Amino acid sequence: MKELKVVSFSEHNYTNVNIATPDGITRALNMGLVPGHLSNTLVSAHVDLVPSLFNANDRARGFVLFRHPVDRAASMFYFLQGTGYPPLKNMTVDDYAKSELIENNWLGKSFIGVIMVTFFAHKQ
Repeated sequence: MKELKVVSFSEHNYTNVNIATPDGITRALNMGLVPGHLSNTLVSAHVDLVPSLFNANDRARGFVLFRHPVDRAASMFYFLQGTGYPPLKNMTVDDYAKSELIENNWLGKSFIGVIMVTFFAHKQ
């Protein structure tokens, strides 16, 4: 395992661990990213896994930014269509939304799943 350290790039400092993936978060946990106190800010889409990096001695304050999933999907469609991506050449945004080409918004779906599980658990 590599040593945890700060790396400078383009006038910014970064730690040498990437928490953009579940494997990266596990690696950060094993390397002691949070107890090492080398980072003041952590950025990851995996809001479900990042809390595992913290403990009673090394607590966090989190904030989350969300974009409406329909706005996000429509924006991706228009962006990809603007690049000339062949499958979208004659497709409407409605066709895109119903197609296999639309992204899998796992984060949005996970929130719906959590809400539904919580709702049904309390209803019984």
